[in-house]
Amino acid sequence: MTTALLKYIALILMTIDHIGEFIPGTPIWFRYLGRLAAPIFFFCAVEGIMHTHDRKKYLLRLYVASVLMATVEFILLLIDSKLYINNNIFSSILLGTTIVYILEEYKDKKRKRNLLLLAFVGWQVLSFVIAFALTRFDNVIPWIDYSVEYLLIFAGNWSVTEGTLYLTLAIPLFYFLRGDKKKLAIGYTVYCALFFIATPLKGVVYAYEIVARLFNRTVAEIIVGFPFRDILGLPISGNIFGASFKELIFEDYYQWMMIFVLPIILCYNGKRGNYPKWLFYVYYPVHLFALALISTLI
Repeated sequence: MTTALLKYIALILMTIDHIGEFIPGTPIWFRYLGRLAAPIFFFCAVEGIMHTHDRKKYLLRLYVASVLMATVEFILLLIDSKLYINNNIFSSILLGTTIVYILEEYKDKKRKRNLLLLAFVGWQVLSFVIAFALTRFDNVIPWIDYSVEYLLIFAGNWSVTEGTLYLTLAIPLFYFLRGDKKKLAIGYTVYCALFFIATPLKGVVYAYEIVARLFNRTVAEIIVGFPFRDILGLPISGNIFGASFKELIFEDYYQWMMIFVLPIILCYNGKRGNYPKWLFYVYYPVHLFALALISTLI
């Protein structure tokens, strides 16, 4: 199975997932199938940055795509809140492949590699703290939550990546497991198992409580109004307190189902295949905007 075929499969699964997200009344198994899309894109992203002739241009292309996507989303939000789209996988792939770039480009220069990784983490923390502090002015500055999220796209911050920090870390994981299908099978299974174990844990909410107190905000405000996307892989909401285990893993936090993509990834034969470079960059925003428009008409 070539990279091209993997991407076509991911496109189909992604489309099914987004139909389930935007169109009311669609069966939940649409979203289940969608859990397989992101891991395939992440796997292909690693292969892409490893084989591209210009890695910096590869990262720049992802950065521009993420900024343009966020810009259009913000404009649509200003026009009509019903058209707001909270999807930008470009930012997720950018974050993960940036880590891979540092690891691969400076693998023989450990000191410089470690300094760059430290700087990368430092920037993530600093930009996040500054942005989080700015959200305290939500009663003073109109649209502050959305404006901060938009600005964080420019900063390349993990807190606004689609799929969460935890999910995005699958990209460097695929990098480390690359070239060994046995290690890939074991490593990815452990990764998904950890996600499954973490899903029903309610203790993560108390971490929000600690952060909330640091900024003089209640945990309810964090749960309901936090402008950044799902932190640490768990989209926190009030129903986590009263939900049963079955409801949590099959109705609310079913991202662990990405384990079922493993047989598909293991069929990869190391070949690129025939795939238009710009297909995903064009199809991704177009189909999202089309579905968002359709959803407003139903």
